[in-house]
Amino acid sequence: MLIFQYFCKTNCNKMKITPLFFPNQRAAKLRAALIFFLSSFLTQVTHAQFTLGNLVVMKIGDGVSTLTSTGNPIIFNEYNTSGVLTYSVPVPSTGTNALVIRGNATSEGYISLSADGNYIVFGAYMQALPSASVLNTSSASNINRGIGIINSVGSFSIGASSAAASIASGDIRGATATGNSHFWGSSSSQGLSYYGSAAVPTNVENSKTNLRSTHIFNNQLYISSQVQTGTPPDIGILSVGSGTPNVAAQTVSTVINTGASSQPGQFYFNSSSSICYIADARNSALGGVQKWVYSAGSWSLAYTLPTGTASIGAFGVVANFSGLNPLVYATTTEGSTNRLVAISDIGANSTATTLATASANTIFRGLVFSPVSSTCVPVSISTVTNSSPVCSAKNLSLNVTVNGTSPYTYTWSGSGQFSSISVANPNVVNSLSGNYVVQVSNACGTASASTNVTANPTPTILVNAATICSGGIATITASGANSYSWSTGNANSSFTAGPLSNTNYTVIGTSLAGCVNTATTSITITNNPSLTVSSATICSGKSATITASGATAYSWSNGATTGLIVVSPSLTTSYTVMGSVSGCTAQLIGVANVIVNPTPSVSLTLPQSLVCLHDGSMVLSGLPAGGIYSGNGLNNSGIFNPTQAGIGTYSLSYKLTDANNCSGGDLKIITVSGCVGLAETQTRKISIYPQPVSEHLYIVGSHQNLYTLAEIIDVTGKKVKSKSLIGEELFLDVRFLNSGVYFLRLLGPEQFYITKFIKE
Repeated sequence: MLIFQYFCKTNCNKMKITPLFFPNQRAAKLRAALIFFLSSFLTQVTHAQFTLGNLVVMKIGDGVSTLTSTGNPIIFNEYNTSGVLTYSVPVPSTGTNALVIRGNATSEGYISLSADGNYIVFGAYMQALPSASVLNTSSASNINRGIGIINSVGSFSIGASSAAASIASGDIRGATATGNSHFWGSSSSQGLSYYGSAAVPTNVENSKTNLRSTHIFNNQLYISSQVQTGTPPDIGILSVGSGTPNVAAQTVSTVINTGASSQPGQFYFNSSSSICYIADARNSALGGVQKWVYSAGSWSLAYTLPTGTASIGAFGVVANFSGLNPLVYATTTEGSTNRLVAISDIGANSTATTLATASANTIFRGLVFSPVSSTCVPVSISTVTNSSPVCSAKNLSLNVTVNGTSPYTYTWSGSGQFSSISVANPNVVNSLSGNYVVQVSNACGTASASTNVTANPTPTILVNAATICSGGIATITASGANSYSWSTGNANSSFTAGPLSNTNYTVIGTSLAGCVNTATTSITITNNPSLTVSSATICSGKSATITASGATAYSWSNGATTGLIVVSPSLTTSYTVMGSVSGCTAQLIGVANVIVNPTPSVSLTLPQSLVCLHDGSMVLSGLPAGGIYSGNGLNNSGIFNPTQAGIGTYSLSYKLTDANNCSGGDLKIITVSGCVGLAETQTRKISIYPQPVSEHLYIVGSHQNLYTLAEIIDVTGKKVKSKSLIGEELFLDVRFLNSGVYFLRLLGPEQFYITKFIKE
């Protein structure tokens, strides 16, 4: 009761209201009712009128009591297009002029704006609260049906009412009017009725009943239906007679057939009746705001705009067609806390923005634009000016002066980014030459005008960047303007610089028209590589690996192009390498040294190359001294033992490593034969050659004619060839022999001769 007491301190005396106090058990409900009443009253006191271009929503409920079929208070809330509540008009819910409505019925609450734009028009029940009767099942004689109107300054009155039996039992759903004296109301059971000065409404059509919303657009009376029963058997938007008829038996014609499963509610035509937005109440993916387009003599569905939730439909709808894209506003069909949404119609992919949400125990129903005064003077444009010529990157100032009844709404269009398109004097950046158009509207009209703008383009400055090596220089050049000013103080299009570190440079370019732009570039320093190279020492005839590092690419004096190279010089040699990183180079000369040490000269001497198995040990001679002997039957002192080695042919070696770790060696072949009882004889002056032999073995000497037969015997004692000897110079073909040691035996009538030879 504190709110009531505070209010009464300042208002009760002049209002002749006596503060009342109530028993505790009723305090909550009465307090809520008083708060609703007082807030509604204060709203009317503190606000002057509706505002052109704003939105008015019928809100049902007091926010405290649960919505019921026995009646709920009505309040009309005005929101601006940003969703801010700007004005509220409560409808009396007590007294003789009370109008209430069912809050739990989705078929009631359709409202309209009168054809002259001066009044909000709605249908309701003439019943004071609290009420115990269900409104729609009570006859009109018990609870009269009424049509309420609210003008532009928020004054409420009952435009028409009826207790006639022709209304019968049923709900009044929607209402419309031409002004403040001719009204039409739609119902569930009686179709569309005209409420004029007569006590009994005229039923202008009842071929189509169970109606929803009714409107007048372009001087034509329309209704919406959600059932196929009646004539015509279509669901959608239908016209009633011609114009705004007020006599019975009017023909109902289908204008837009929205389909068998659709649920059309409020609808809104543009001024040429070529576009119609229809609120579809289906709570499914098909619900929302349908956009219908008239072309080539027929209406077609372009697409359905969502309400922001895929499964929620729309109840009320209006649209502003003054901009480039229509702005569509709708109320949604959630069961509670439903919403007022805004949709910029850019196509099927448009999205909805919630402007306001009904509070608990209230709900939004019908929707209209704010009404305007009948004394409105249409807007006219006096002048449209601009500040051109300008550079496009600078502010272009636009200004329009107008006459007429305020307030005005402005809509600018043109190239660039506007500070606002809805003020009289916006600024624009990134403007282009051409016409800029302004459309100005007030409550009773719209005017448009244009102004020609000269916008000089901002120059596009192109400038190169550079990367240089330490100690290098680069040329930086700008283009795209007429004159230049560099951060270095240079005034030419280009300059040359060799900074010691990474440096940024800025240039300001100015066009012939005086428009400027800037660009920034840089010179980046790449350090010259720091090269390191390895050296090597090798023995003559060997290879060395040398490596360069510190760069990404290399070039050697021997033609190699890798960081690691393998060389085999015969003499001590220096190699030069050049390394580079990102085009920057460094050179190292004479530092990659390969020192070549000579290989020592080593010899191994054998007493003889063919020995018998049991000849006993013999001493080999390796020079220079100090080397290492190796081979079968050979010890480290250079003594060879045929018996230890066994029958066969062997490689005997001598290796010497000097102080430089360079090694030299010699290799000899020795054959150990079993000799099989044969003994060489040298009693005659006979010789054989060559030794060793590969193809032909020649026999020469002063006594060769004493022998008539030659035999070749292998080391096992087996005879492998024999030949008769004839002539002064004898030879044997030994090509068929395998490599190894053989014995040659010459036989004569009274003597023989044996010697060894080696077959290669």
